[in-house]
Amino acid sequence: MRRRDFLGVLSGTAAWPLAARGQQPDKIARIGVLGPGPENPVSAPGYQVFVSELRKLGFSDGQNLAIEHRRTDEGTASAFTAANELVAAQVDVLVANGPEIALQAATAARPQVPIVMMANNFDPFARGYVQSLAKPGGNITGIFYRQPELAAKQLELLVEAFPERNRLAALWDIHSTDQAAAAERAAKSMGLSLRLLKLETPPYNFGSSGKRVGVFSNFRALGACM
Repeated sequence: MRRRDFLGVLSGTAAWPLAARGQQPDKIARIGVLGPGPENPVSAPGYQVFVSELRKLGFSDGQNLAIEHRRTDEGTASAFTAANELVAAQVDVLVANGPEIALQAATAARPQVPIVMMANNFDPFARGYVQSLAKPGGNITGIFYRQPELAAKQLELLVEAFPERNRLAALWDIHSTDQAAAAERAAKSMGLSLRLLKLETPPYNFGSSGKRVGVFSNFRALGACM
């Protein structure tokens, strides 16, 4: 799906800003959002920016815009059910926000509707959802946060900051599996000892443990063991 086509779905024309200015008052664009809960620290900021940009373009929730949310962090079956509920509610477009389960559920929903992905912690190209960002193909467009690559780079930066350290610890959860794997590969190539600690039940408590831990923004936390 071309980005211009997606904009046309929401506004009724191919040029979204122009349509927003001249939009009919009784025309309501309907967006279905699939993603983690609002407390998720990784996907929530991106969603807030998305809504803010919609306002700038003349779309206001409750006036000419209706946004329906469904969670995808309560199990696979619930996520797929949620996607089909939104399609049954006749949304104009699905926004798949966050980990892969959101996009999986959106692409499986029937009948198909245009999908905008905000892909987080997985590679939509390697997994066959889209051909490329320039020419995604099919009914999917959107953006891709390249956290796995950033995880390896951030590990390198941490080592530069603490060159005398060779033992590291990283906190991760089910949504950052690819990042954990990338950091583990990078650590191995640099001869570092990396201990991965999985967080199981959100919201997570990052209380002080008496150790110095550096924040690893796109992962969870990564620090030199003291």
